[in-house]
Amino acid sequence: MTEEPHVPRTHEEKLGAGEEVDLRPRAAGAGGGAATSARVDAAGGEHWGAAREVDASMLAKLLIGQGGSAPTGTHRTLWLAGARIVGTLDLTAAVLTRPLYLEDCYFAAETPLLFNDARAVRIQLPGCHARGFQGRAMHTQGDLCLGDGFTATGEVQLQGAHIHGTLDCDDGTFTNPGGKALDASRISVDGSLWFVKARLTGGVRLISAQIGGQVNCAKSSFDNSASEGGRNLALDAYGLDVKGSMFLCGGFTALGEVRLGRSRIGGDLDCSHGSFTQVDGSTPALNLYGTSVIGAMLCKERFTAVGEVRMIGARIGAELEFLDSTFTNEARGGKALSAERLTVESTMKCSKGFRADGEVDLAGARIGGDLDLREGSFTNSAEDEKAIDAKRLTVLGTAKCSAGFSAVGEVDFTSAHIGELDCKGGSFTATTAGKCAITLLSSEVTRGVLFRPEHLYGVVDLRSAKVGRWDDSAKAWRGGHAIRLSGFTYNSIGSAADDEHMVTAKRLDWISRDAEGFVPQPYRQLADVYQREGSERDARKVQITAQWRRRNHPKTRADRKMLPFRTAWKGILRGTIGFGYQPWLILLPIAVLYSFGCYWFSRAYEHDDIVRARTLDPDVEFSGAIYTADLLIPGANLGERSRFLATEGTAVWAASYTLAGWALAAMLIAGLTGVFKRP
Repeated sequence: MTEEPHVPRTHEEKLGAGEEVDLRPRAAGAGGGAATSARVDAAGGEHWGAAREVDASMLAKLLIGQGGSAPTGTHRTLWLAGARIVGTLDLTAAVLTRPLYLEDCYFAAETPLLFNDARAVRIQLPGCHARGFQGRAMHTQGDLCLGDGFTATGEVQLQGAHIHGTLDCDDGTFTNPGGKALDASRISVDGSLWFVKARLTGGVRLISAQIGGQVNCAKSSFDNSASEGGRNLALDAYGLDVKGSMFLCGGFTALGEVRLGRSRIGGDLDCSHGSFTQVDGSTPALNLYGTSVIGAMLCKERFTAVGEVRMIGARIGAELEFLDSTFTNEARGGKALSAERLTVESTMKCSKGFRADGEVDLAGARIGGDLDLREGSFTNSAEDEKAIDAKRLTVLGTAKCSAGFSAVGEVDFTSAHIGELDCKGGSFTATTAGKCAITLLSSEVTRGVLFRPEHLYGVVDLRSAKVGRWDDSAKAWRGGHAIRLSGFTYNSIGSAADDEHMVTAKRLDWISRDAEGFVPQPYRQLADVYQREGSERDARKVQITAQWRRRNHPKTRADRKMLPFRTAWKGILRGTIGFGYQPWLILLPIAVLYSFGCYWFSRAYEHDDIVRARTLDPDVEFSGAIYTADLLIPGANLGERSRFLATEGTAVWAASYTLAGWALAAMLIAGLTGVFKRP
């Protein structure tokens, strides 16, 4: 019986029968075994010979059920590798009856792959090279793989597509300089979206995309620096909805704005070891305006942002960590971190290597735990600019500006509400003399303030602030730093036991540094606290000093003209009744006058300057003590002045003693009734 000659089957026949067709060169296996095919770079596919050429229209027929060796065709995967595909692969609005797997194939046509409105089971194009991919409104029951070496040199369009599996772009290359590399706006992916180690040159759009799993862009690069006109958006994911976590980390780089405004991240947002760089000098490097992250946001491990990081109105459901990170905005007056109205449910950390060159704006933010700024560096060297703007900030825990904290520029806590403020070991430096280093104007610190910075240069503004306890030290105020204290209130005041105490004299010197001059309220506040603590002596010292300093600051022109008389009167009040706070002091001048009077009037009697009345009984003896008392004590009427009469000069002395007695009595009454305790 004669054998029929072997007729080689065509690529179409093999593919139609569901066989795998691998046109890549084969190399002998290890040890001389069977030959195997290795992955090839399809970039050189234009030079492949005719033996590796496959017609795109034939593939389309096989995919939509119009080809195959069997009458009913096959539903096996159309598997082809290493082919040079000629013609346009056009599957617009087609229903693919077979999964498609093309590996290391080169598409020779100058047109993109056309899958708009197509319905497919699964499409995988690892290692393929094409001029682009159009899959608007396409549906896949499984995965869409445009990774593992896939290269597109034109725009990839997936607007409105629905991928029931995973969109895998890992290790893919998408290149369209000056245009869009990938537009997947309104895409719906039931699984995850993978961009690990992907390289995208041109804009990437994920506007209003919905991802059922994760978005992983670790180790990938997004470069839209070549865009001309408009915003340089490297990744535009405005309105993105991710059910899982999002990863822009592990060496992720972006040249151009990464916009995630109004997005929702169901897990964590991890930007650790990510690099975000704006390229036009006006747009943010990372834009999270109004974004909600259900989990934590992590920007650590050498995270860098060149340009503003915008988090206005964002909400973080767990921790917000900026550790070992650098924020830089070289634009004049620009913000390194703009986080007005930010909400963080747990702790916010800008510490352990955090660096900001430009303003950090936390105005109106709310931190549910601690605000940890330890070992953080905040610099805004522009004149009159702030290092930290924390107006109306709410921190339920402790704001830690301590242990290595450094700020060059004002730290502004105006109208803030803070559980506790710890400034021990921090450094606060105003950019110019006379400017504020730290401001607590109208703020409220519930538990207290530990104010013992390692370095302080500039004004400390405490006007109308309210704190539970104010705890500082003499060391903190060395160098004559100015302070503003009007309206500053506290429940207790003191110094730490391990530091130099602020004794009353030093505390009074502290108050005297008020940049507004003499203001009575800080003295009343300090005296009230001393009285509550049982330190009556210290309280009186504060009150007396306040009265003394008040009279040192004439307010009107008339006061200035009367300054010599005011000075003399001030000395009298201080020495006689202690401005009403030490009325017993008047006993000393009374005793001095009385003792001198006893001596002087006794001597005058001996020299006949005081004579006996003619009707006086000769047996009555003169008593200098009684005579002096009769003169000094108003209304005493001891009768001594009527029995013994002063003559000539002594009469003047007697009249003077009478006037002095009335004056001292008036001073005593005024001191006891508080007439001179003028606030």
